[in-house]
Amino acid sequence: MVKTVFFKCIIERNSYIVNQRQKGIPASELAEELDITDRTMRRVYATYQNIRRVGRNIGSGWRKTLTAALKLKILRIVENNPSLSCRQIAARLGNVVSDETIRLDLKSQDFIWKKRSRIPNLSEKDKRERVKFAESHMEIEFESIFFTNECTFNLSGTTNIWGKKAKRIPQTTYSYAPKVQVWGAISSEGKAYLEVYHGNMNAENYQELLEERFTPEAVGIMGDFWILQQDGATFHTANDVVRMLDAMEIECLDWPARSPDLSPIENLWSILKNNVYRRNPKDVFELEDFIFEEWDRLDDELVGRLARSFPRRLEQVIEAGRSIIDY
Repeated sequence: MVKTVFFKCIIERNSYIVNQRQKGIPASELAEELDITDRTMRRVYATYQNIRRVGRNIGSGWRKTLTAALKLKILRIVENNPSLSCRQIAARLGNVVSDETIRLDLKSQDFIWKKRSRIPNLSEKDKRERVKFAESHMEIEFESIFFTNECTFNLSGTTNIWGKKAKRIPQTTYSYAPKVQVWGAISSEGKAYLEVYHGNMNAENYQELLEERFTPEAVGIMGDFWILQQDGATFHTANDVVRMLDAMEIECLDWPARSPDLSPIENLWSILKNNVYRRNPKDVFELEDFIFEEWDRLDDELVGRLARSFPRRLEQVIEAGRSIIDY
């Protein structure tokens, strides 16, 4: 039997049943019209006759298992042990609620599962230079900037913990783990360049990278005029590199010390690492392959939005009173 009457909700259907039964329409005829069983028909009408209600009783249904007291316990556990997974938190609570319930509750309170961030220790001089840099570059043509930097991918991956959105969490790092090192560049147009290098980067290798491999790519994207952003690493500011940039008439930003929070490419490295580590590479060869595969998969619109966030970062440096900004 095809149902001939449709309703927006159960209450609307039950009201129709009660109305039709009061008009004397037989239950069997109504059941056939609505494509429901005679038992359901009798239950709906009997409920109305007994308690004058067409919907479910108030207070019926599943009780909420996540009480205010449990929410507070979860919050305290996370604050004291942010590296615990939702399953571990549930175990500490005696499994009275599921790990999925805990996950949804934490997310509703703006917690996310993320990796720790290293925070530079800014001196007063560093803070003054950051504000000075921000104020003097508010009108810069940021669409022409290539944001560049090196990044290290460890085979051991990373450990995420629970933390509030837009709040950095310190991380302890270790040396001599199997790793792959890359140098990359992005712009408001999207991804620009990515290259693996081995050993320590020096001025000679860096000059060769810029002059022979990156510059042709940059010109193809931006034309003859573009701006290079790089931090104050020794090989970035070596005399030979500076002379080469001058000879090629490439403008280079005078980047303030200890300011990774100003560079959009740092956010990109975080995204790329999460994507790579999620695939659990088994060795450095697979790690390198995954880095390039995930780089190619990055959405250029997303990358461009990161690059275009630069002016807002400058504003936040001024607004934040020279402290590290949350980006």
